[in-house]
Amino acid sequence: MMFNLARVIGPVLGGLALTGFGASLCFALNGASFLAVIVALLSLHVVFVPSHTGQSVMDSMKQGLRFVRRHPVLPSLVGLAFATTMLGVPLIVFLPVFAKNVFGRGAGAYTLLLAVYGAGAIAGALVVAALGNTHAKGRSALMFLAGLGLATCAFATCRLLPASCVFLFLAGACLVGVLSLVSSLVQQLVGDAMRGRVMSVYGVAFRGGMPVGSLLGGLLVPHIGAPIALAINGALLFALGIYLFLVQRRVAAL
Repeated sequence: MMFNLARVIGPVLGGLALTGFGASLCFALNGASFLAVIVALLSLHVVFVPSHTGQSVMDSMKQGLRFVRRHPVLPSLVGLAFATTMLGVPLIVFLPVFAKNVFGRGAGAYTLLLAVYGAGAIAGALVVAALGNTHAKGRSALMFLAGLGLATCAFATCRLLPASCVFLFLAGACLVGVLSLVSSLVQQLVGDAMRGRVMSVYGVAFRGGMPVGSLLGGLLVPHIGAPIALAINGALLFALGIYLFLVQRRVAAL
């Protein structure tokens, strides 16, 4: 949850800095923020010597991929993570287009949209934490996924800023809900011996969906517009959630 929150809250703080201080100082503050990470890493004095398995890095990678491929559920979860970030993250990427072209506003509206989305992400994280170790993580994740699709479609077609903020809040909550639950499921299904390798495969799918979705959206938006492009993404997310819930029920059964 902290990872997903940081990914959403960072742009919110950047939007506030952009509005209050301008673009130059905004980038300077972003660069300075890495000092905190550097100080934290330098303060670590833990010595860890991994056990020698005799495997090369490539062999370990192949073993992780082979394990994921042969598992009955992991391919669906990894694919779900990729699809969620590919179709869901462009909502954040194209908020400047909505602020300027759809609502006719400037940096202030963009910051407002980012802040609302970040608040939704926090709410989604709190909801997942409140659920605890529920026995219906798969069904809950798919409900969040369908909700993300509906909220994205609603935001894409709405032209009233207050109502759009409501839909954006719900989208932020649902996105964090999906990703948090899917990540938990992947870790629970894998034993200690393979967890690191499997999470590496999951991380590639999770992160890989973001640039792919932004690239495809960037190719579509000049031709069909940001609202239609996001509406298509939302419809695909909703359809995927319904399909996994009613037809291919491996995730729903978790």
